[in-house]
Amino acid sequence: ILLAIGGWAFGSTPFKELTSNTFRMNQFVYEAIEFLREYKFDGLDVDWEYP
Repeated sequence: ILLAIGGWAFGSTPFKELTSNTFRMNQFVYEAIEFLREYKFDGLDVDWEYP
């Protein structure tokens, strides 16, 4: 089971803000891995609809 975030309706602003700061991006990755492990997901699908 994959956890999916993003998509067409989500827009690109949150992803731009996330990836513009290395610390924030690394923190997201660390916390996403913890979440996926805790809830037994098989992976993460990041759907960034870049304009």
